[in-house]
Amino acid sequence: MNDFRPVALTPIVMECFERLVMQHIKACLTANLDPLQFAYRVNRAMEDTICTTLHLTLSHMEGKNTYTRILFIDFSSAFNTIIPQQLMEKLRLLDVDTGTRNWVPDFLTQRQQTGLHNLVLLAWMDNMTMLRQPIVFELEGFHVPHGHGPLLFFLALLNYMVVLVANGVVLSVIIADRTLHRPMYVMVCNLAACDLLGGTAVLIRLMIHFLTGQKRMPYVTAIAQGFIVHMYGAAVQTILAAMAYDRYVAVCEPLRYHTIMSSPRLLLSCILSWGVALLCIGVLFALNVGTPLCSTTIKHVYCSNRSILRLACGPTPINNVYGLCMSWSLSTGTFLIIALSYIKILYACIKQGRSSSGTRSKAFQTCASHLVVYVLYEIASAIIIVSQRFPSVSHNIKKFFSILIIIVPPAINPIIYGLVTKELRASIIKQFIARVSPKVLQCVTTHR
Repeated sequence: MNDFRPVALTPIVMECFERLVMQHIKACLTANLDPLQFAYRVNRAMEDTICTTLHLTLSHMEGKNTYTRILFIDFSSAFNTIIPQQLMEKLRLLDVDTGTRNWVPDFLTQRQQTGLHNLVLLAWMDNMTMLRQPIVFELEGFHVPHGHGPLLFFLALLNYMVVLVANGVVLSVIIADRTLHRPMYVMVCNLAACDLLGGTAVLIRLMIHFLTGQKRMPYVTAIAQGFIVHMYGAAVQTILAAMAYDRYVAVCEPLRYHTIMSSPRLLLSCILSWGVALLCIGVLFALNVGTPLCSTTIKHVYCSNRSILRLACGPTPINNVYGLCMSWSLSTGTFLIIALSYIKILYACIKQGRSSSGTRSKAFQTCASHLVVYVLYEIASAIIIVSQRFPSVSHNIKKFFSILIIIVPPAINPIIYGLVTKELRASIIKQFIARVSPKVLQCVTTHR
């Protein structure tokens, strides 16, 4: 099949329509075409190309001590291979109107071609060249100035060490200290695990990029990274919503707290937090299965659902609608749960604060760390959205803002909980002293 080239035999009406569109596009391109372009231009042919090349070469050779290098490039199957994203981007840069730009990919994709050879009817694939497995993506990544790679690698490594150590300490202390085996700290454990998941998915690839310049990523690895990053973003919101409900019960229903937040309900809350995120993101990426891709360059620092869909050969309306509805529903739902919980908590503080002076301080100590973490996450999300509204901002800065939500909260969240939460802070100090003191005493005794 690859030895044959199809010849399109379209109806006369369609050919006339194609000519009309071609004239419209040419009218937009005339002012932007290179004066030395001879292909597909009126009153220009191959003879003009040869004559012009000879004239320019011989004119240059008239000078003393001059020479000319001429490079001939033959693009194999250039007219059979179309990369729609690059074509659409070039048409946009050339100020072709939106209607025409939308018509072109619709015209090029999902049109079956057939041919006749030796009285045998041949079936051809769609006239949009698709990539075949194994696909290897190439991340655009950051533009790293020469010699700055090691410095950026060190900063990324430092950030990852903070994420690893801080979240690891919180996880290990809560697991080791039985007095912290309570709903609030169990959920903090889930949040720390989620932060480790998101930070590891992005920062390790970022360090490889800075240190070695490697930008290539196999298809399966790219999908896995995108899935984990989206899973992190969804799970953070659902876990914070579950934590907000736990804080509401602790402040507003203190006498019934252990009855309401029993072990089975705590387990159900954790399962729902991860289950909802897994279901939403699982469906999101399941819709990508079988989507034909026509390019391998991902214009981002890491792989995501949107960056991969931009490489699709044609429109993906189902993916777009589901992604938008899922993101909006998840963000709005978690925001409403957190907002209503804190409105109830505020109302309870105002109502009980007149008779009990310690109620407000207790509520503040209980909710401050959770509220700070949620506000930090929302600020990072807002920075990403706002940065995209300023086209004059450099691409490196936009890319840096886009990963703030993955590199900053995972590093700061455990520090916030460790400093603000009194019991967790005391347990960390106690565990540290218990492990360090015997070694110090042993060293002192040995030296004596």
